[in-house]
Amino acid sequence: MAKKTKTNKTQSDPAAESGQMARAIFNKVRQIKESNPAISRSVNQSEVEIKKHLMKIRVQIDKLDLHDRDLASIMVLNGLQKTAEEILANDA
Repeated sequence: MAKKTKTNKTQSDPAAESGQMARAIFNKVRQIKESNPAISRSVNQSEVEIKKHLMKIRVQIDKLDLHDRDLASIMVLNGLQKTAEEILANDA
């Protein structure tokens, strides 16, 4: 949405533009999923499997001393993010 300033010039509302962009992105993602149901199901199943593996990692981290858990969690998150970027983002 545009709003008027004291000089009657219009300027865009960043929050409204951000909301519009987010809706457009989510609508496009929904459209892609609906157009590719088999791929969407496969990706969803893979996400379930990843979640199971992350729960196993969490169980192992919880066995560490309390003061080591945060650092270990951060290291795992960092490794997962790096791997995800290497596999997903760099191929795009």
